[in-house]
Amino acid sequence: MDIASMIGGSANSESQKNVPEKIAKAEEYKLKGNEAFKTGNLKEALRNYHVATIHIKGLMQTTEEQKKTIDAINLACQSNMVACYMKLEEWEKVMNTCTTILTKDPNNVKALFRRGRAHIFRQNLDLAKADLNAAKALSPNDKDVELELQRLSQKYKESEAKEKALYRGVMKNMFS
Repeated sequence: MDIASMIGGSANSESQKNVPEKIAKAEEYKLKGNEAFKTGNLKEALRNYHVATIHIKGLMQTTEEQKKTIDAINLACQSNMVACYMKLEEWEKVMNTCTTILTKDPNNVKALFRRGRAHIFRQNLDLAKADLNAAKALSPNDKDVELELQRLSQKYKESEAKEKALYRGVMKNMFS
């Protein structure tokens, strides 16, 4: 089944009448994504999370309660997509999706932590440091953040050692 048939149309004025139905469908696909994730079927999980977000994208004329539900589903799906991307080691997608989450929720510790981890894997150590320090400021007792900061410190040391070795080699070649 393709994604277009799974979502049943776009968020036009006719579909606005079906807001509760679209929210229920989004929740259904989110749960399908969770099941796929649990069984290790990451591509299927990603597909279901994506379909869930499409069901609720652009919905207007919602009650305050519906808006809160939509926001919660979106956040859960995006966060779960990040978990999939991390397992697949798709670091660029991890960073982009976390950035999307952080534009809506700048104090999301999990998104800061995960984006920081992705930056480490991409050797963006200064960006990793900024994200991990922000996560630590928001959640000072988080053991995972602390461990990742220690890992980052080790990466800085390794980077400095490589840089020193490189300069030693350059200087040695210049004066030999």
